[in-house]
Amino acid sequence: MSTRARSGIAFGAALIFVAGCARENPSSPTEVIRVPVFEESAPRAAMGNDDKVHELHVKLRGKNEVPPNASEAKGEATFIVSKDGMSVKYEITVSNIDNPFMAHIHMAAAGVNGPIVQWLFPSTTTTTPGPTGIGPFSGLLAKGSFTSATFVNTLKGHPMSDLLAAIRSGNAYVNVHTNAGGGPAGPGNLPGGEIRAQLHPKEHGHDK
Repeated sequence: MSTRARSGIAFGAALIFVAGCARENPSSPTEVIRVPVFEESAPRAAMGNDDKVHELHVKLRGKNEVPPNASEAKGEATFIVSKDGMSVKYEITVSNIDNPFMAHIHMAAAGVNGPIVQWLFPSTTTTTPGPTGIGPFSGLLAKGSFTSATFVNTLKGHPMSDLLAAIRSGNAYVNVHTNAGGGPAGPGNLPGGEIRAQLHPKEHGHDK
């Protein structure tokens, strides 16, 4: 056997070993780079992305909140992880919603409310809510990117790999909060959250 052939076999075996390690150790930070983090479902072109990125597209609904509500508002959120696993781009669009004033990623499983770990709206770098009572809103609510430098509360000081691990295990969600500036609670005035989606790849396509 030639030296070139032996080298080719050794290289192929090394690739199989690396891929196997990534699958057998889901918590390994290198998994972010070696295997898909999210389903590839949303169009990359819409967010100006290059090839081989990892993305997740989810639908936000009132029925997913805790407790559920009867809001007719709808939302969609797209998250795209960079190739190196160090940053995330995102977009949130909404329709038929009144008075949106905050949006975040929270840390908790489905059916449970958890702490904010990343602000998305009004921005990723402030913990100040937007104005209340802004009225009906439809369209692009928020767009941007974040790194672990803007994590807050239980994720503050943690690496991006910790958030991605939480998402893969179903322990993170995104939601949009509304505030009319006063009055009874209900659609358009749900400061605790009006529409929500669990950030888990297996959830894609389940909410209509």
